Amino acid sequence: MPAPALIAVDSEQTSASRVNIFVHGYRSMASPAEVEAARLRVQRTGVTGASYLFRWMAGSWGDSATFTGLRAAAKAGRIRYALSPMSLLIDAGVIGLHEVAQFKRMERRAEQVGRELPSLIAEIAEGRPVNLIGHSLGARVVHQTLRGAHAADLTISDVVLLAGAADLDAADWEQCVRGIHGTLYNLYSPRDRILRMTPDLRRRIGCRPLPDVVVDGVSKVVNHASADVSHVAHWTQLAELLPKVWTACQATPETEATPAVEP
Repeated sequence: MPAPALIAVDSEQTSASRVNIFVHGYRSMASPAEVEAARLRVQRTGVTGASYLFRWMAGSWGDSATFTGLRAAAKAGRIRYALSPMSLLIDAGVIGLHEVAQFKRMERRAEQVGRELPSLIAEIAEGRPVNLIGHSLGARVVHQTLRGAHAADLTISDVVLLAGAADLDAADWEQCVRGIHGTLYNLYSPRDRILRMTPDLRRRIGCRPLPDVVVDGVSKVVNHASADVSHVAHWTQLAELLPKVWTACQATPETEATPAVEP
């Protein structure tokens, strides 16, 4: 399994005065084509600074296809049983359990790579301020990175969470927010069907607003409701969404219209 790595979005901008780290979520950037699509997407946001994609092995749709294919092959010689209602019901349950186990495994991996990310960022940041942008399970990575930022001597400026699969009820969110120098932007949707189907009862930050944290009279949290944007579209439409909510971006002429994002 490839080690987590930071990939420069534009090699000509690596010496810019600040660093932006984009962290993908579940089953994203699993192929070179998806990495290239993400790189172009980040470029189109118009964000200033030295931008990097953090690629970590978050599973792929091929994992499910392989599992389903193996079950089909095992049943190929038992046609009558394979097409029975009971067989179809059992198949649905087995595949569902496989998906649950896969997601929970990726949750644990997100936490692990999140603990490793601060040292990787420190190597390239070299004292420059850092912005963190995380989608889906990438927000879980970012949460762990915030926990370890001080130990790695990182200066975290802004944080943007998009349909985050991090736990809203984590006890240290206030401490994490107080540790950043800028603002935490949380894009959430109460109607996010993907997060609402995650296999536990924990509340996710991508479904609800994060409580505000006020430091020296300044609000450090900005919540944006993005009810009309699907879970996956928070990543695939990054170039259109991010300039609407984060002042570090400047929309490019090619930016297409997207559903409104409300404060």
